[in-house]
Amino acid sequence: MRKLAVFIVLLSVILLSSEAIAGLRKPRIYPKEEQTKEQQEKDRFECRELAVKETGVDPDLLEMRLDAFESMQGRAAIPRGKSLTLSPSKSSESREYQDKIDAINKQYKEYLKVFSEEMKARGYKVK
Repeated sequence: MRKLAVFIVLLSVILLSSEAIAGLRKPRIYPKEEQTKEQQEKDRFECRELAVKETGVDPDLLEMRLDAFESMQGRAAIPRGKSLTLSPSKSSESREYQDKIDAINKQYKEYLKVFSEEMKARGYKVK
């Protein structure tokens, strides 16, 4: 019975660590109007700065905040890409963790919306 409990705990940790946070993936950007590499870099920089200014959200700081929070919680760093969700039966500590993840996702989505709109207005496809 004890081995089963240890196995379940380890499996839970592995599953949680293999999930990722949705918002922190970087968007894929494709030029639609044959912009040069230099123009693409300039547009990315300007759109990023505008999105940070408009939303007050810096994605680099969000990622550092997330990594610091995970370290404080003793959790493995979570790969970025999908949404992390916890089952309702988890402890209040897990619920607090999920609330922090949700808040970070929400902030990043606000930033990403403005950034994407700006890039599209400059002639890029954003995925």
